[in-house]
Amino acid sequence: MLKVKHDNAKGLGVYDNNFPVSLNIDHSDNNLDVKQDVPLSVHVETKVEPTSFNFKHGEADANQGLFFAWDPSWGETTDKAGEYFYGVWYVRVDRARGSSQPFDYTFHTLDPADSGGGILVGAKKLPTNAAWNVYNYKGNIENFARNGYADIAKFMGPGENPPATKPFLENPIGRSYVGIPKDPSVANLPTNQPYAEALNYAYDKYNSQLYALLYKYPISKLQEAKDKGIDLTTEGLEIKNKIAFTETWADGYVRKGEAEAAPMRYFFLLQGRETFY
Repeated sequence: MLKVKHDNAKGLGVYDNNFPVSLNIDHSDNNLDVKQDVPLSVHVETKVEPTSFNFKHGEADANQGLFFAWDPSWGETTDKAGEYFYGVWYVRVDRARGSSQPFDYTFHTLDPADSGGGILVGAKKLPTNAAWNVYNYKGNIENFARNGYADIAKFMGPGENPPATKPFLENPIGRSYVGIPKDPSVANLPTNQPYAEALNYAYDKYNSQLYALLYKYPISKLQEAKDKGIDLTTEGLEIKNKIAFTETWADGYVRKGEAEAAPMRYFFLLQGRETFY
């Protein structure tokens, strides 16, 4: 990888170098002999096209991202029955086409005030299997969430890490992930196809990764909404959420931003069924 330096004025990573080039012609006719030393200059400009962080309420599972009881498949909990309801949100990270510089990215949650009073209790990159760290086609990436969110709440505490055999169970919040690798010669590259698969960058459609975030909300929010005069059968309870992210280029430049999801709404239907929209 070229050791580029970031040019703030241009907003680009720039590489400049000069290489000595020597020309020496030794002809039998000495009059035709040539000896010349000239510098060859190289100027390269690179950049990372903006990575897209798409944040939304998750609805791909059978419950459409709404749970009124803790699912034991998620992991252990100290929550008492009837104290909380739970909502799932998706973060889809799309690396842009046309980038010419390696980068990493990370994202993190914000204060409860920025998440509608919700508290993060689980997070995982999907799918939670050996293919967890590859890039996929964004058009059907939410299919990974159709079977639910087993183990989503495991290894979430400070210092808790999954066994080496199950890296896909790590807590992704605040961790750095590869957007485009800095070294195209790393192990496991497909033969004669650098940047074509898995983490490797392709000017193609396989450029997305998906994360599921599980939040808990106190049941008391519903009564508070009613006390404020909100009709849960018609208006619904609006719940907002957003995350912050960073995109770190190989030349050291850091792009920061926030992604805010469209609010999801809780409705108490007359038939006694609750749902989110």
